[in-house]
Amino acid sequence: MGTKLRAVGARKEAVRRQNQSTQLRGGMLGMNNPRRTGGPRACDVCGAQLRSVYIEYAPMGWSWCTTHQFWPQCHWCQLPTEGINAGFACCSACRDESICSRDQLIEAVKQVGLAMAQRGLTVTNPTRMVLRDSRELIERGFFSIESPDQLGVTRYQTDSSGRPVGTITIAVPIGLPATSFQRILAHEYGHALLASLAMSGRLDAVVEEGSAENLALTFLELRGDSDFAQRLAMEMRSRTDTYGIGLRQVLPLVEAIGPRAAAQRLSSAAGRAYRPI
Repeated sequence: MGTKLRAVGARKEAVRRQNQSTQLRGGMLGMNNPRRTGGPRACDVCGAQLRSVYIEYAPMGWSWCTTHQFWPQCHWCQLPTEGINAGFACCSACRDESICSRDQLIEAVKQVGLAMAQRGLTVTNPTRMVLRDSRELIERGFFSIESPDQLGVTRYQTDSSGRPVGTITIAVPIGLPATSFQRILAHEYGHALLASLAMSGRLDAVVEEGSAENLALTFLELRGDSDFAQRLAMEMRSRTDTYGIGLRQVLPLVEAIGPRAAAQRLSSAAGRAYRPI
């Protein structure tokens, strides 16, 4: 009986991604916010009117004045902040909506489960959630001490044919903002779905991560009323890591035939090289 461990690395590759995507803008470039009309752009941190030189974080569409240039960026939304929550840099808005109680957990899990069920995506194995502090998840062996920014893991055991046996466990740290929590949970749900279809471990790792990211993106786009959800979805589509590359590989298939049929197509192709349509 083999043990499968599927971990989602942190969204926070802050230094690398900030170097790639955060630019110092000068002159009039970017002064008008395409998401707002009627007036000059304001700093997304303090609300002050942006001057001729300001900072722009392209993946999330944020802009802020140079006053905040050297502040740490929020682990979740990437806005500069001086706040801390659950060991991560965290702005007040993300801290205020963090998932910390059992009732909040149940409601967040329910929303993700309903969204997946509406698309015919159901994990057939019993699945349980573990919500603990990151340090406790490391102590319990869910998270790796070598990956301090880890935000989720899906764990299960398999039989000789590769099918999961017993309960699938999804572990996510406490203190995540609700939208980020649901995004990560939807990603982990994708791994659990692939496991229940006996696909996990048989697909190319990039395609598997892309499939899981697609479910996370699907959920975010259902949350279209949330500005933060829209920004996260925009960032996901522009990422250059394994998750972003995999997402862009899988999206043409999903958009052509839908998520359920795409999962079935990937299942039938498991073990062979996947080629996007």
